[in-house]
Order: sequence, then C-alpha cells, then structure tokens
Amino acid sequence: MATKHPNKHIRQALEYAEAQGWTVRKAGPRAHAWGRIMCGHGHSECRMSIWSTPRSPQDHARDIEHKVDRCPGPASEAADDTDHHAEN
Repeated sequence: MATKHPNKHIRQALEYAEAQGWTVRKAGPRAHAWGRIMCGHGHSECRMSIWSTPRSPQDHARDIEHKVDRCPGPASEAADDTDHHAEN
C-alpha cells in the first residue's frame, strides 16, 4: 500500500484485503473518499469506497473485511463448473 490510511483499524483491514489479492487505490487530493478497493478477479460487486473519517472506524474496517470475505473468487472456476454440468 503506497499511502497508509490514517486509522489503524482501517489500515489493518486494507492490509488484509491486499493479502487476499485485492487492489487498494488511494484517491486524488480532492476526492471525497480516501480511496477504493477492488478484488483481483474483476467482479463488479467486489468494489468498495474507503472513507477517510467514517463515523465508526471499527465498523468500516469490519465492513471491508466482510466485503473481501464475500468475494466469489476466480470467475473461471464458476465457468468451469457450468461447462462441466452442461456435458453431463
């Protein structure tokens, strides 16, 4: 992570996301959000804004970890499963 989030709880959640293969992008200096995260598989549902000063940093950090944990994983696995079932 090039620039670290100022809150330790969110910073730890972002480090967890990166360890799971997610990309953390810091927003520009005039952006409303601190940055965004997105999974490495390109799922549109696996993106999330990261706020600079959320009302509850612990809750925001928990939400980040839950978003990472709910990622369906590589799209090719789901495609392989459907192709396999179609052959039977």
